[in-house]
Amino acid sequence: MKLMLEAAADTIRVLSEPKPSCLLTGFGDNAINLELRVWINDPQNGLGVVRSELLMGVWWRFKENGIEMPYPQRVLHHKSIPEVQIRYEPKSLKLCSTPSFIKSVAAILRSLIVSYS
Repeated sequence: MKLMLEAAADTIRVLSEPKPSCLLTGFGDNAINLELRVWINDPQNGLGVVRSELLMGVWWRFKENGIEMPYPQRVLHHKSIPEVQIRYEPKSLKLCSTPSFIKSVAAILRSLIVSYS
């Protein structure tokens, strides 16, 4: 919080009175939620530049002090599919060589793989 208040003090358009304040507003899944509140006397000149200067000041101070931004981490579980052996015996089963039979077997195997995972 101290670093954020320093960034506010170094931002040109931010007023020193009333003093800037920094609040801890909550804990997220991958974050500590902080809110920096400041006063400026010329809002008619826009807020985008002030907001950008504040955020850049905070970012550089965090970086200089070894504070890293949290990034979401995901864990992936990979299920292995059991090995399927297909035996092809064209002499004893003439039906196996027809295209329609091969397509049927392929469809059955796909459904087994989908239902297994």
